[in-house]
Amino acid sequence: MRKLSILFSFAFFSTLVIASCSSPKINYYIYVYDTYDKKQDEHYIYILDGYNAEGEERRITFRVETPLDEGTFVKVAAEVESYTGNAKIIDEENIPKKAKEQMNLH
Repeated sequence: MRKLSILFSFAFFSTLVIASCSSPKINYYIYVYDTYDKKQDEHYIYILDGYNAEGEERRITFRVETPLDEGTFVKVAAEVESYTGNAKIIDEENIPKKAKEQMNLH
């Protein structure tokens, strides 16, 4: 019984450590108004301003396999520690209102 209790405690604390190490991801919405900043390892790197659903701005660096057309909207999940996930092309109507207001599109 004691071994089972120790094993359970180890598993529980291991799960807590792993969960605390992963940063939460926040979606940022970006209007591609310029060409890519550089090409690296067959990827195109963009550094542009993005806005979360509350309209808060953050400089986002993301990469894609093919260059994006100017005027494209993308959604990127970014961690607090600046890592970004894959950029997903989206339609303008899928951008939250506060983020869209900050983009000054019209």
